Amino acid sequence: MNDTNSAEIDIEEVSEELTQECMRLFSQIFGQDIPSQTTEEQLQSAEDQVSELLEDWIQVAESKENDEEITEFMLTKYSKISGEILGMEPSNEDPLADFIEIYEQIEGIMNDMRECHEILGYPEYYDIVDSTCEELIYEGKATEFMEAIDESFPYDMRLFLQRVLSSYDEKLELILENPEIQNAETVETYLRMYERQCEIFKTTVPILIFSCELLNDREVDLGDLTGKRLGNYIDMVSAKSRSRINDFADSVDNEYRNSIAHNDYLVLPIENQVEFKYEEEPVDTLPFCEIRDLCVEIFCMNQSVFLIHTMLQNKQNKKAIEEIR
Repeated sequence: MNDTNSAEIDIEEVSEELTQECMRLFSQIFGQDIPSQTTEEQLQSAEDQVSELLEDWIQVAESKENDEEITEFMLTKYSKISGEILGMEPSNEDPLADFIEIYEQIEGIMNDMRECHEILGYPEYYDIVDSTCEELIYEGKATEFMEAIDESFPYDMRLFLQRVLSSYDEKLELILENPEIQNAETVETYLRMYERQCEIFKTTVPILIFSCELLNDREVDLGDLTGKRLGNYIDMVSAKSRSRINDFADSVDNEYRNSIAHNDYLVLPIENQVEFKYEEEPVDTLPFCEIRDLCVEIFCMNQSVFLIHTMLQNKQNKKAIEEIR
């Protein structure tokens, strides 16, 4: 192991840079100006925590005999700091217990989302994503999957994260507060929501297809799966060779999407229906209640696919910590 000379590191400068970078990344993800919402005391506290962690790392790197000891020490230290941030009581008997609790809290948040999907009537998409993550871990392909995502979507995924996170509560509020569509204005909102969710599907579905290809032992570049038309993606998800994800094609209708995108539809408020056309040819006529169901289903589906990276990372981290214990 290489020697570490503390004199080579300006701990105060590095701590400040790391803290600023973390705030910048969180600002990008959540679409909020985190630095402007942070007090001087909070900023100093964060920098002190990072500084303490760096000093401990230098001392341990100089004194420990092997990388395993360093890894265990840093995990224990990070577990303690993370637990303090989340307001958890530290565990003296098991220093890694805070890590497990953190991962279980994340898992609990995702389970709450599944419960929400079940209330809305479409939990099956979450369950498929969950079982896909379990398979990727079991087959030893989880790391390859996550590295491919990080390599292919380093910037696009940050944009996507920001848009989805900033609008999730808004969309859910619309769905929960409007169990029945009462007027033309609300149905217009749902139609635009459906169009937007179809665009989100085009962003997320390559990741889903890639997971399927990995589990089928087929070599494919994730980048080659991006940038296709919605109809192409529906066909790809519907393929017999990808039976584990066939259900995802049921939530997307390209004809409805085209009709909405080209403003080629007519709202019939007296009949409580929407008449869809494409290039002046009739496509279908749906009652308002089915318009809502279309949006609810694709919303649940997209949110489930969106979770796959976080869900897989959390499962893998929890498994790794349990093995260390």
